[in-house]
Amino acid sequence: MKISGILLLILGVILGLVAVMMDVSVSTGLGRVNNFGLMSDRSNLIIGAGIVFISGILLIGFSSSKKLEVDNKKYGKFYFILPFGAFMILVIFLAIGLKLDPHEIPSPLIDKPAPAFTLAQLHEPQKTFSPDDMKGKVWLLNVWASWCASCRQEHVFFTEFARANPSVNLIGLNYKDEREAGMQWLARLGNPYLVSVSDSEGTAGLDWGVYGVPETFVIDKKGIVRHKQTGPVDLTILQTVIMPLIEKLNLEAQ
Repeated sequence: MKISGILLLILGVILGLVAVMMDVSVSTGLGRVNNFGLMSDRSNLIIGAGIVFISGILLIGFSSSKKLEVDNKKYGKFYFILPFGAFMILVIFLAIGLKLDPHEIPSPLIDKPAPAFTLAQLHEPQKTFSPDDMKGKVWLLNVWASWCASCRQEHVFFTEFARANPSVNLIGLNYKDEREAGMQWLARLGNPYLVSVSDSEGTAGLDWGVYGVPETFVIDKKGIVRHKQTGPVDLTILQTVIMPLIEKLNLEAQ
């Protein structure tokens, strides 16, 4: 039991370090635990590290309680410093996690050319779409899926946004989804997209560094990625971040 506690302590420290350094590991995909976006942000990972760490402390304390009574006379100061130090490490991990914004996961694509792909359109699979088709235009790429609960949450806002701003080029990337399920989802909830493409295997999403849906990218006239929004957008984000950036990029020379 004591060995298990020590292993939990080590695992907690490793998870904490990985979370703190996650901005370095973005390009290798280490920030994503699974395709559904669970534990995809640093704050969740750090909180998880803290839970694992304190579990290890409790397990060691439980297994060593009798021994501590005997050894406390000889090593009293040591047994005081050890739990205090462990507690302080846990506090540091949790403090860092609470200060992080899960939407601010850095992307190595910013200010770089948008990754190329050629995918079949969702509704007309005989037709294809490529980022090259949007050269000379400012556009948004929204990564979504019918199985994604957060996508449903933001879809209402995108539908309203597209209705209020018909000149905005909103492209959908249906990520790791069944074509029929994607089409039914749009038919039921509304289709704000100029066109959606089917990325059923997730290859394009991988090239774009997708952690988990939904994610939204802003691409300028030259095909350069200028912004990435991780997680669902709302009207505040659309009106104060996305739309001002689109207006700014539309004024730039091609």
